[in-house]
Amino acid sequence: MTAGIRPFSRQGGLLMLRRLTRALAAVPGGVRCLHLGRYVLPKPKAPITIADFDGDLTMTLRLDEHMQGFIFWNGGYNRDLARLLDRILRPGMTVIDAGANVGEITLLAAKRVAPDGVVVAFEPVREIADTLSANLAANGFSHAVVRMMALSDAEGALPIYRAREPIRDGSINDGMGSLFIGDRDLVEAGTIPVSTLDHQVAELGLAKVDVIKMDIEGAELPALRGAEAVLRRDRPVLIVEVQEETARAAGYAAVDLFAYLARLGYRFDTIQVDGGVRPLDQGQLKPIQNVLCVPVGRGDVG
Repeated sequence: MTAGIRPFSRQGGLLMLRRLTRALAAVPGGVRCLHLGRYVLPKPKAPITIADFDGDLTMTLRLDEHMQGFIFWNGGYNRDLARLLDRILRPGMTVIDAGANVGEITLLAAKRVAPDGVVVAFEPVREIADTLSANLAANGFSHAVVRMMALSDAEGALPIYRAREPIRDGSINDGMGSLFIGDRDLVEAGTIPVSTLDHQVAELGLAKVDVIKMDIEGAELPALRGAEAVLRRDRPVLIVEVQEETARAAGYAAVDLFAYLARLGYRFDTIQVDGGVRPLDQGQLKPIQNVLCVPVGRGDVG
């Protein structure tokens, strides 16, 4: 080999291909094409580190995992939420990220509330929580803390379930970890600690919670019930994933979540692709949808 010329590595090839997929994701219809492309894009098990998430953040990702692969190839998994966070987060805020996974929303929030804000990320699966912690450390986000536990309406310990098999595109979906199995094809993956958000906020000494993002595979309503003191005290803005299948597995209907929050004085908005919002029509609710919940009287958010 000629001196000074380095061999072309597989990682280098993946990063070069990523430039093309990220460019495709930026054009109309590109993300839909990439959804189809997931069937053929490489899925190596070895993690790969990027240094340009949200422009300048570092993340270590596994391309054989569903969400992490999307972040790598597309530049983000929840682009609508990223744009919404640009509208609602300010330096000094306190943010709760329940169901943080490897930290897409945690990192975005930590960057936006710095230097004086606080982010508390809840992720119960050890392997995922370890990656989340490493991603935060790689960016020097000491104002973000990881709590390796699930949120619900009582203290204790419960079994957690994960996907038994890879999904259709061949990737593993670690984000399907749930406290509720229902009739889904999940397998038990151990026992995890469970707490209430009210208890955690008191234990951490948080004076005020400004924003809560919650994506916890059916545990949303129990966790919101376990956060009632915080919801009444602080009137935080909520970003909640509503999914009928996981709600049924947990023993409630999606409309029950809206009824509970409405009693606490919340209204509901659909989050649009550009991060804007419009009033939610519950009759047009999608099978899986992130919903912005805002205290009545707050006015427009952002």
